Amino acid sequence: TQAAALQPKPWPVDRPAALRALAAVQIPQAASVVYLTDSTGFLSLFRPKLITYDDARIIQTRDGPLHVPAHAELLDMRDGDTLRLSLIIDDAVASDTRAAAPQRGDGTAARALRHPWFIQMAGEATISGRVRGQRLSGRGRGFFETYR
Repeated sequence: TQAAALQPKPWPVDRPAALRALAAVQIPQAASVVYLTDSTGFLSLFRPKLITYDDARIIQTRDGPLHVPAHAELLDMRDGDTLRLSLIIDDAVASDTRAAAPQRGDGTAARALRHPWFIQMAGEATISGRVRGQRLSGRGRGFFETYR
């Protein structure tokens, strides 16, 4: 039929394989996971050990100036696949996570947080690498989060 001819190939997406890949990953606390997909579904899974930040932006908070990322980059290699994700940040806002804690019934622990500022950022993301032997390349606007 004509409708069947319009469906993307391969079809259906191997969602059980994607679920098995995610389930097999041992994720320590505060780990980063990059789950890559395309229009047909799961491509690859990466676990970068480090995200490098250039905290060259300064935003004002009620506690004074706060350095936040102007650029971030992560690199990873996994099972012959490679990933490079570079972020150029052009806007950021900070929320003090200590402020709402008493409303949740946590009056003292939140005040001792090492990184109490939740940073929401917007900017340009550039992705490159190789997945399943194919070149990976893309660019677009995105939203990112971290703590300071």
